[in-house]
Amino acid sequence: MAALAVLGAGGFFTRRRWWLAFPLALGALCLVGALEIQLRNSERVPGEEILSFADGANTNVTAHVTREGEIREAGYGGWRETLDVETEEIASDRDPRPIRAGLRLTIYSRESDADSAGSTTETPIRVYRYGERLRFPAKLRAPRNFRNPGAFDDQGYLADNGIILLGSARIAEVEVLPVSSARA
Repeated sequence: MAALAVLGAGGFFTRRRWWLAFPLALGALCLVGALEIQLRNSERVPGEEILSFADGANTNVTAHVTREGEIREAGYGGWRETLDVETEEIASDRDPRPIRAGLRLTIYSRESDADSAGSTTETPIRVYRYGERLRFPAKLRAPRNFRNPGAFDDQGYLADNGIILLGSARIAEVEVLPVSSARA
């Protein structure tokens, strides 16, 4: 409404005071831009059904890889890989539900896992490729910001990239499934 009022005032002053009409038109554009930002931010809020699984408890997830990760050494002597997946099915103590949501998954191994692999030069983690289907128990949580003014908006960045939840799973519990043609 404010943008229309400012635009109307700009139209009114076009013939009488043309130098005032131009700043009023720019002000109307700024107000329309602010409205667009507010509407875009309101679309980021995921459904309550997805967030009900973000309680930190182990949840069984079936998903496929949408962005490959790379293996890095973790600070505690193990290895970790961070990749993006799209969930196909999420199940906890309740019945499994077919939910499609973006999930940033961190797969980790501990130093003891590397010792059981037999060699310290090889990583016990494999690189998961685009399109592979995985089933794993994961601890899910919603991304958050740290309320530091001027800090990076991690939650907004992830939402813009289609990531709604964050999760972590142990490498020993990740199962690669055959690729299904049922996905669309």
